[in-house]
Amino acid sequence: MRLGTLLKPLLINFRKSHQQDIEIKGIAFNSSKIEKNYLFIAITGNHNDGHHFIQDAIKNGASAIIGEQEMESLAVPY
Repeated sequence: MRLGTLLKPLLINFRKSHQQDIEIKGIAFNSSKIEKNYLFIAITGNHNDGHHFIQDAIKNGASAIIGEQEMESLAVPY
């Protein structure tokens, strides 16, 4: 599924129009479960903050990230 299609109900505006064409093959909030072309969801939990694992998710193949905090200068759309 394309990222734009997946996120359309959330009314997200993409900074760059080509970002909405990114292919997403899966979704995970655990960076160790990320595979190539997955969407990583970074959430702040009671024991861990997923934002601390964003770089791990990117190394594991995440093609886009959704998070709760402001982030810049990532290698993939956020």
